[in-house]
Amino acid sequence: MYRILCFLFFLSYSPVICFSLSNSTKLCPHHQNVALLRLKQLFSIDVSASSSDDCNLASFAKTDTWKEGTNCCSWDGVTCNRVTGLIIGLDLSCTKFGQFRRMTHLNLSFSGFSGVIAPEISHLSNLVSLDLSIYSGLGLETSSFIALARNLTKLQKLHLRGINVSSILPISLLNLSSLRSMDLSSCSIPSVLGNLTQITHLDLSRNQFDGEISNVFNKIRKLIVLDLSSNSFRGQFIASLDNLTELSFLDLSNNNLEGIIPSHVKELSSLSDIHLSNNLLNGTIPSWLFSLPSLIRLDLSHNKLNGHIDEFQSPSLESIDLSSNELDGPVPSSIFELVNLTYLQLSSNNLGPLPSLICEMSYISVLDFSNNNLSGLIPQCLGNFSESLSVLDLRMNQLHGNIPETFSKGNFIRNLGFNGNQLEGPLPRSLINCRRLQVLDLGNNRINDTFPYWLETLPELQVLILRSNRFHGHISGSNFQFPFPKLRIMDLSRNDFSGSLPEMYLKNFKAMMNVTEDKMKLKYMGEYYYRDSIMGTIKGFDFEFVILSTFTTIDLSSNRFQGEILDFIGSLSSLRELNLSHNNLTGHIPSSLGNLMVLESLDLSSNKLSGRIPRELTSLTFLEVLNLSKNHLTGVIPRGNQFDTFANNSYSGNIGLCGLPLSKKCVVDEAPQPPKEEEVESDTGFDWKVILMGYGCGLVVGLFMGCLVFLTRKPKWFVTMIEGDRHKKVRRSTRSTRRHGARRS
Repeated sequence: MYRILCFLFFLSYSPVICFSLSNSTKLCPHHQNVALLRLKQLFSIDVSASSSDDCNLASFAKTDTWKEGTNCCSWDGVTCNRVTGLIIGLDLSCTKFGQFRRMTHLNLSFSGFSGVIAPEISHLSNLVSLDLSIYSGLGLETSSFIALARNLTKLQKLHLRGINVSSILPISLLNLSSLRSMDLSSCSIPSVLGNLTQITHLDLSRNQFDGEISNVFNKIRKLIVLDLSSNSFRGQFIASLDNLTELSFLDLSNNNLEGIIPSHVKELSSLSDIHLSNNLLNGTIPSWLFSLPSLIRLDLSHNKLNGHIDEFQSPSLESIDLSSNELDGPVPSSIFELVNLTYLQLSSNNLGPLPSLICEMSYISVLDFSNNNLSGLIPQCLGNFSESLSVLDLRMNQLHGNIPETFSKGNFIRNLGFNGNQLEGPLPRSLINCRRLQVLDLGNNRINDTFPYWLETLPELQVLILRSNRFHGHISGSNFQFPFPKLRIMDLSRNDFSGSLPEMYLKNFKAMMNVTEDKMKLKYMGEYYYRDSIMGTIKGFDFEFVILSTFTTIDLSSNRFQGEILDFIGSLSSLRELNLSHNNLTGHIPSSLGNLMVLESLDLSSNKLSGRIPRELTSLTFLEVLNLSKNHLTGVIPRGNQFDTFANNSYSGNIGLCGLPLSKKCVVDEAPQPPKEEEVESDTGFDWKVILMGYGCGLVVGLFMGCLVFLTRKPKWFVTMIEGDRHKKVRRSTRSTRRHGARRS
């Protein structure tokens, strides 16, 4: 059966396979033709199944038409794409399950199927394992499930994750007495469970259970895995857990459980995983919890646990997460002697000081002590004490002194966070040895140095946070051909940088220049077990946030940069936020900023910018925050799209601006309306209609006078008028000549 499934998935080039009957004359690819013929050879046809009452008298074995040398798109039960010829569907209705009477394992998980599961699946009476998990729109009717539960008496594994079975009566589960493993997570099932006494694996996570966890587990004493996470259970801890002596994995996270951790849990000596995070548990952590002999992973994060942390005596521990509680006192020294420990998360408590024994943790991968009361100097070993250290987070503590110069070559550090301490002195040049570094967060310290241009060669660096320090001087040009090749978050705000904007860097931020389809997907930066976060400003608000893969920002605010805003910033097309406020920038706002099509926040306030607001900015349809206040801008505020939503404070302090949303109205020459076609005016201001009418009237009068002259043969009154005027001009000219001549003499 495993080989049959391999062939089925080999054929699945289309993301959706539909159980529908359709023929096509399009020639299918040769490799798919051969694959189906090989698939046919893997099973034999049960003729009696094809002629059963469920399939009616007209049923037949569709694979009879599957013959070598013919087009598989013309075979019964095969559907091909009419354009590409690729197989997109197989329909073996009636025969599709009836002919597999001896099948024991069926795994169609995550295959993209949709619709309703065929009721004939209940004919597979020898099934031992059935997995239809898909997280999709596949449904299972009540009648089908009842038939399945009645006929599949040998079933030991049933996984229906993501399938809507909300209408199934819990009583039908009673017939599945052989079940060992059941996964109904994300199924919206009823909150009543049957008496499944033989079950060993039970996953009911991500459902809508509420109320207290019942004592139904009293009879399910063979449970090894119990996952009730992400529901709405409330009340006290499970009282009947002491009966589950074989329990190895327990996950009750993301519920509303409260009270203390009960003492009977210590009787569960086989427990290797305990996940109780995101509940309302309180009291102290019992000391026996750190002594369970088989414990490997312990997660008690995001509760209300308090008091000191006792010494650890579980040598098998690999992962400990006690973050976001109310724990205080020193970190127990025994925790640094756990030789298998690779993940230690103690953030957001009141722990301190930082013990020197931290240097003994030679295999630690993630070490997070952020948001505590750690004080003193950073131990000199922190750059090289662990061969596998990937994340070192000491943010928001009270550490002081210099950052150690001990980052050795070949280290694995990916995330380094010292934000929110009292560190000073220059940056250690040994950071150049962190070739895998992706996140460097040194903000909110007292570091006194020039811009660390030598970081530009780090090939993986994506996030550089130097905000709120004492960095100073010009950011000079780079000697590296492609500086900061992957940088997409740069925060140099609230320092003392001066000179012009860093042209060489802004021109070469390749990671900010393209919005790819991949980047538009909602993904977080970091490993699956640890999401990277930073302290920063988003749309004018300071807070800590997890880094989305789509987030791209440049913040150079609150420095002493001068000169013009560089036009080629408009080529950073994936930029989400741009903050150049509180500097001494002059010149115009470049119209190229209108090319930043995904920009959400633009802050150019408190500079000396002049000229008009470019109309091109109205094309920024994602723009939520705009601040152009306290500049020397003039002219009409553009209207349209997002510009119709911004308030007065986006433009305040620019006395030359007019138009909505300001109360100052524009005069006519400041706000010319687009001329209508029939009222187009020239640059001189003349009305062409009047001019043309004058020409027309003049032409008529001229023709009339000409005709009059020729008809009357030089009329006396006309000659007298013309000749008289000519003689007057001659006399005036003669007198004028004499006067000028007299003066010269």
